[in-house]
Amino acid sequence: MNQHIFTAKIRNLNDYYQRTVNNIVPLPSGIDIANTLKYFQQTLLSVLKDVPSVTSGSYSSRQRDSVRLSMFPNLNYQGLYHAIISIIDIVPMLQFGQYSLGQAIIQTLACLVQFLETELIDVLPYTVASMLAIFPNTLHKEITDLLCNNLLHLTLGEVEKGSGEPSYACLSTSAIIMMVLHYTDNGAYHSQLLESLMALKKDVSKDLLCVIAYGSGAPRAPAVNLLFHYWPNLYCSMIDRRAVQYKFVAWKPITCQKENCFNTDKNDAVKMCIDPACTIELGDRPPPLYLCHDCSEKIHQDNPDYLADILLPMDYVSLKCENKNCMSLDKVGYSTCFSFECASYNRNRPIRYCKTCHDMRHSDAPGNAHVYHTTLPCIWECDDELMGYLVEAIVSLMKEAQVEVRHRLDKLGEDREKQRPSMAQEAEGEQSERDKSEERRLLSRYSIWLVVQLCSACDSIPPETLGRLLAVIFLWYEATAYLPDDNIGTALESLKTEYIFKWVSAVRASHFDVFVSCLLPDPPEYARVGGHWDILATATTRIKDGLNRLFCLIPYDIISFEVWDYIMPHWLEGLQTIIPEDELSELKVLLCKTFDLELCPLPFSVEKMYNFVSVRFCNCPAPVQEQALEWLQLLSSLEIYLPMDHYHKFHILKMMQQGVAATMDPAVQNNPSGLQLLVKIVLPDAEDFDGLGSGNAEADNADRAESNISCFVLMMDIILKQMELQEMPTHKGIDDGFSHELMTLMKVIVEAPWVGQHRCSLTEETNDCMLCWSFTTWYQLALQALEYICPLAEIKLAKTGELKVEEIWEDDDDEDKKEDGSQKSLDAGQALNEQTKCEPEQQGGIEMSSMGPKIMMAVECEETEDLDMVAAMPQEHVVSAVARAITLTDTDVGLAQAKVAISTLVDENERPLIKEEDDTNFWHTSQGKFKFSIEELPAQLQLIFAVLKDLSGQKDPDVIYNLLKGLKLLFLHAECLNKAAKEHRGFLIWSQENLLIPK
Repeated sequence: MNQHIFTAKIRNLNDYYQRTVNNIVPLPSGIDIANTLKYFQQTLLSVLKDVPSVTSGSYSSRQRDSVRLSMFPNLNYQGLYHAIISIIDIVPMLQFGQYSLGQAIIQTLACLVQFLETELIDVLPYTVASMLAIFPNTLHKEITDLLCNNLLHLTLGEVEKGSGEPSYACLSTSAIIMMVLHYTDNGAYHSQLLESLMALKKDVSKDLLCVIAYGSGAPRAPAVNLLFHYWPNLYCSMIDRRAVQYKFVAWKPITCQKENCFNTDKNDAVKMCIDPACTIELGDRPPPLYLCHDCSEKIHQDNPDYLADILLPMDYVSLKCENKNCMSLDKVGYSTCFSFECASYNRNRPIRYCKTCHDMRHSDAPGNAHVYHTTLPCIWECDDELMGYLVEAIVSLMKEAQVEVRHRLDKLGEDREKQRPSMAQEAEGEQSERDKSEERRLLSRYSIWLVVQLCSACDSIPPETLGRLLAVIFLWYEATAYLPDDNIGTALESLKTEYIFKWVSAVRASHFDVFVSCLLPDPPEYARVGGHWDILATATTRIKDGLNRLFCLIPYDIISFEVWDYIMPHWLEGLQTIIPEDELSELKVLLCKTFDLELCPLPFSVEKMYNFVSVRFCNCPAPVQEQALEWLQLLSSLEIYLPMDHYHKFHILKMMQQGVAATMDPAVQNNPSGLQLLVKIVLPDAEDFDGLGSGNAEADNADRAESNISCFVLMMDIILKQMELQEMPTHKGIDDGFSHELMTLMKVIVEAPWVGQHRCSLTEETNDCMLCWSFTTWYQLALQALEYICPLAEIKLAKTGELKVEEIWEDDDDEDKKEDGSQKSLDAGQALNEQTKCEPEQQGGIEMSSMGPKIMMAVECEETEDLDMVAAMPQEHVVSAVARAITLTDTDVGLAQAKVAISTLVDENERPLIKEEDDTNFWHTSQGKFKFSIEELPAQLQLIFAVLKDLSGQKDPDVIYNLLKGLKLLFLHAECLNKAAKEHRGFLIWSQENLLIPK
């Protein structure tokens, strides 16, 4: 053989490549290059025909390369290989002759593979698979046949028999599968490739999972369909398998390749000949040569060592054991064996075994060498590589269900005008949305089945793996929340109730910490999956998208009370610290739906919904309360109603009163453990910080004092905002329950210690003093609250004498109707004038009332050193006394007088009582001693008492003005003193003598 001609032809191929790449005329055509390649085909076939037979084992061992290659003439085989690889790249650049050139390249590579070293042979399957993207579609059949019938047997055939470390061909299997599934739509090519790999390689399921996990969108759908077809145990039920619309296409068996084969009808190949001389003689083609039964029998008589059995296609995959002698009670299919020893029992087709039959067939040494594929194990029992592929495959499949970006923006309240594309882009986008395949959405079903079947909730689950699965499941809930009520929406919704909800509930019970960490606005790194984490989104977008995802989980009862109570402080703090104020309105609709008091979608009461706030007011320091109040202020700014009435067990006024009481307890304020409830959100591109203290004890105490006052200001601001938001009636008075609670809150705030350091004392300017500003602000807000509830107009007080005359005449008229007509009415005015003429010492202890013709004289005896006599007190109970009634005639009315004869208390039997001296709750006035308790007084009187006591300690004129104006509202608008004169006269007298008049 002329070596120089062989080398010259290689130079011609290189010249064709250079002229085509550099566009040098005359440009070669595909036919010109194909004719040159035909020379190499004939040359290589003639060489194979003359050399001794080469076994298949010579292609798998690098030590045998020298022995095998020494049989061939010394030609530049590697130069030819590299020249053909270069020609492959220029096929799309040729103007015509692409089909002829592609066919010539395929045939030349089939001949050349016998002369290459193992390193080059290992790369050939990947190279041939990549030709699917370059060559015309009419050559896909020949490329697939070359790959499945020739190259894979040479590269993978001996690897599974213990050849050591995996070869490049074995490692590139997933890439080969992805290219075949991506560039060919014919399902027969897909099944042919996969069954060829399954007959040579055990871990094909790992390669399929790798394609699903990291492949592009096009090969993902056929890959997952093939995975569930050949591993049907992954379906949760037979109903799910029948519901899948994937139609499996079995590949056609190889026909006999012998020239002039006598069988025309049943010529399916059953044997494979690997003898080069025999294949060239019978088929004029390089090995292997596929033969039917009759043709193989003739060759078997002459060369039995060069024939190998081949498998027929699998028309279907049985769910039960196909062993006819199976004695197991559980006949569910467990494994599929592709070895010919087992396939011979199933008409040369791969056979399905149950667990018992599989152990019997493959437990011994010969059976253990079989190539079989068992059911995928639980993910927690897999090796690290398979676990990673499985997790990422689930993630990729669930991402297929994500809604369009525009639809998500609509649900989040984004401004469509800001992101409106041009008319051409909008038309193109709408067309792409209409053309979106329904099958792609349905791919997410497979991820749910994989999670339920392979990811059982157990205690020994790595938190990183479980957190990634939970995060993508929550993403899937969000993506499928807005589907229409059609076949697809119904199919996906049924999965939530039948399968995934039970799994999520089990994980929530067993791994609560991992569960809630995936729902936080700043989740761990392993939980940042899909959605806004896959794009360069701002912190504001992440908060919005995450909050929308949380809202989508609420209707499915995934957010329990414990989960809600844990995560909501983090979300509200994220809204408070991350989102700008002008962008908060975009979340108004979403938050209003979540916190709706009447139509709340949460599966628990309003009291539990705000439990995360109320616990921060029970024995918690001021910084914790301030943070919670900022959350309530944020909700109020978004026009969200807070519980303010007594219809709910929880309302914020009671909660705030508890918080003020906690600020008055030094043990609570100085306890560092109370700061554990503080929530911190790590801002993007911001340095983390530890603790709240600055290292300076005095500075920390000052900050806590200012937090104390800030809490009071926030409380009043929230209450005012809610009163306006809920449209509470204005100027309705102070007699309802809400007004009492409000005034009670004001009273405890006024009595609370307002501790802080004035900065105004250090400088001449007072505008920078935060403490003074807080004082003034609180009293202004409190005044606004009183103006809101107190009557608008001042009362018009009548004169004291006229008021009593009217009261007496009214009593006279009522009694006149009941008494005998012969009795005369009492002249009330004359009686009053006569009474006023009496001496003061004779009036002190007597209260006279006109009861028709009778006047009841009440004598109250009290044993004291200095006898004080005051009028009867309805509410201030001093001591029980016995009153004697004296009937007077008409002529004695005007002259009636009463004196205290003895200062001794008697019981109903007129026996003297011994009185113990006890001044508890006695308040001394010029009118005597009054017994009452401040805590038992109405809320308005308690507030008046606290304000009057606080008035003397104030020096700021703004504060004093607000205090006095508030007292005016209570005195002249709400009639507090007028009512106190009738019901709490002792408190009124004491206040006038000790607080009102002196101060």
